[in-house]
Order: sequence, then C-alpha cells, then structure tokens
Amino acid sequence: MWRYWFSAIPPLEVVLVSESLPALAGALRAAPESDALVILGRLLDSLPTPVVLTDCHSELRCVYGNAAWRAWVPRDKFPVEGRPLGDIFEALGQSSLLPILNQVCVTGEPAHLRDFEYVGLVGAPVTLPGDVTVWDWEVYPLTDAPGRHSHLLIVGMDATERALHGPGVSPDGRKRADEMRERASGILRIFGVAPGTGSPASEVHLSSREREVAELVARGLSNAAVARQLYLSPATVAPHVAHILEKLGFSSRVEIAAWIVELRLRRESMEPPG
Repeated sequence: MWRYWFSAIPPLEVVLVSESLPALAGALRAAPESDALVILGRLLDSLPTPVVLTDCHSELRCVYGNAAWRAWVPRDKFPVEGRPLGDIFEALGQSSLLPILNQVCVTGEPAHLRDFEYVGLVGAPVTLPGDVTVWDWEVYPLTDAPGRHSHLLIVGMDATERALHGPGVSPDGRKRADEMRERASGILRIFGVAPGTGSPASEVHLSSREREVAELVARGLSNAAVARQLYLSPATVAPHVAHILEKLGFSSRVEIAAWIVELRLRRESMEPPG
C-alpha cells in the first residue's frame, strides 16, 4: 500500500526537478521539450512517495528523482544528476540494498524488498509520520534494447500496509491510501512496470470530444476549467469524464493523465528524428 503523506517542498526543489526533466527524457527516449514530459514530471511530483531513476552502470548514477525523493537529499548534494547513489546517501554503501540494486541491473529481474530498513536516509530533512524507519522498496529494470537493462526505477513505500488495514484505521484513511495506490500505479504504468496491470489500454477508442476532455484532464484542469476551455457546461463535462474512466477501466483522473502521457511518449519515441 502506498502510504499517504506529504512534505512541504521548498521552491528551490521545484526548479531542480524541472531542470532534471531532460535527463528523464533521455531515459524515456522522448523530446526534452515534450508536453508529455512536463505533465509526467508534474504527475511524479504529485506522488508523496519517493521515485528515483538511476542508470545501470556500476555506480548507479542518479538520472532523475521526484520531489518527494529530493526532499530527502542533503542540500550539499545538489545537483544530483550524474551523482552515484552512494555519494548522495553515504550510509547506503554500508547497507545490503546496493548489491541488490546492482543485481537487478545484471539479471533484469525486479526486486520486491519487504520490511527493509530506512536505508541510508536517516537524518534526512523530512520527518515521516510515526517515525517510520522500515520501508518496502520496489526496484524495476528498464530496458532500451532486448537483453539490455539501461536504468533502474526505484520506488519507496512505507511498510505500514498491514497497519493501514487494521481495525483502528478510519474509512477515510483507507480511502486515501487506496487513492494513493491508484495514482502510483497509473504513473508507473508509463514506465511499463506498474504492478498488477496489464498492457496499456491503447486500443480503447475515445470519441473526439472524450479525447479533448482527456487531454485537458491530463493537464490538471478541473471539470469547470475543462468546460470553459471547450465552451461546455460543467454538467456536460462530468459525464464525459465518467465515460472515459469507464472505457479505460480507471478510477481516478490521475490515471487518465498517466494514460495520455504514456500514449504521447510512445508516439514520440516511434517518430523519426526531425
């Protein structure tokens, strides 16, 4: 379960994240100025759980980290692009996580680490609710050619999944946790590694109007803003959004946004250079 927690990210972090998008573009084989990439960066930063992308060289150099991950990074370690993970978090070198990450690069087999210690991040400038010190980690290899593993996608998850379903958890708390899981799954699907999901619903046909609505939803617009943009009433937009969710088998607007981004990035990666 994806724990629902937020940290205040200083304005400096926003600048740093936007500057790292070109590196993410290279990993996804997308144009650095792509609108889809901008939306993806915004979606990744909406996750209050850390997401980091490294290369698969022996030093595991950082390519991209979302805002939640960057909130953990000591200030003196910026800029992080191109830095080995062991340099960013020095205690990582003494943990058992680093050999596992390297093994995933070699074998191409994902690693699902349960109840792993809060490795190498103790003392980071973020205080987690309940002083969480145990995390689950999902490590996925990304490939850029058959048999060649070019990058690692590392996602941290609070290891309190069992507690979130305990008798003392409120219905609202469970709902927020479920929403977080849906958001994370939708966004990770862009990388082709979302757990528990099949291939993207690229074959689903949306009407021209539904596609217009979906594109605006992907930009983060509310129903009212979509209505103003398309000269419709909000009462007309709401059924369109509901139909889009039903057709795609999604349950959240973030999943619609992730689907749109995925389609754009896929299309861009197949286009010949201009």
